[in-house]
Amino acid sequence: MNTLYLRPNRRIMKNLSLALNAVLIVAVGILYYLHFKGNSAGTSASAEFVGPMPVSSQGIVFINSDSLLQEYDFYKDQKSKFEAEQERIKNELKGESDKLQKDAAVYQQQAIGMTDMERQNKEQELGMRQQRLMDKKDQLLSKLDELQAGSSEELYNRLNEYLKTF
Repeated sequence: MNTLYLRPNRRIMKNLSLALNAVLIVAVGILYYLHFKGNSAGTSASAEFVGPMPVSSQGIVFINSDSLLQEYDFYKDQKSKFEAEQERIKNELKGESDKLQKDAAVYQQQAIGMTDMERQNKEQELGMRQQRLMDKKDQLLSKLDELQAGSSEELYNRLNEYLKTF
């Protein structure tokens, strides 16, 4: 009987990091566009020094993504919900995995006194339970990925709406 192990899901954390970086890159791109959209296409760059240029009314904005995410309550709420859901799924899968391993250990102890047919049926039952557990794990992780993607999209939309006010 194969032993089931639960690993921290690095893929989810990597995806979260990638999604947040993508959101921040888009936000910087939007700010860049907003800053330079006032320039007309017909102007050409000149090497002639004309003195200090007045700062545009839009100004230059620097966004420190670490500080933004640390101080943005929506992000903190979404992150805590995501982590709570991740922990719940981890505990649920661990509990079912532990029960399956315990039942497999009991089977191994009792296998000596079983007939061939009983052993075959029990092995088939344990194999089906293991397959269902793996399917459930895949389903729950997929659901977690969808939750994370939805949160990232909502974060992006909120930041985008906020940046439109500038």
